[in-house]
Amino acid sequence: MGLSPAGGMAIRQAMAMAGIPVESGGLRITAQPNEHGCKYLFSIEQGARETDYIVKQHGIKMYVDPFSAEHVDGSEIDFAETEEGARFTLTPPDRSKHRKAPLVA
Repeated sequence: MGLSPAGGMAIRQAMAMAGIPVESGGLRITAQPNEHGCKYLFSIEQGARETDYIVKQHGIKMYVDPFSAEHVDGSEIDFAETEEGARFTLTPPDRSKHRKAPLVA
């Protein structure tokens, strides 16, 4: 799982706004099954859970539970500001088998 520099900066800002130090907190990524595959949720958390996988890039920790790890392995996390608002995006590793555009949470 990769994290873009823009995604790393956005996570740092969100953690600062939440009052969570980068040294102890991180971004949780959760996959929820739906009729089209999975919906991806992002949240700032104070720490990892016992069964989480922890991925660290750009000085940021990302927490992923075992179920979600199967669905995000090889994905790229980014942050984009569009007319619809600012949001994290997750691009699956093989987009040809999924949607043609990045999945947005």
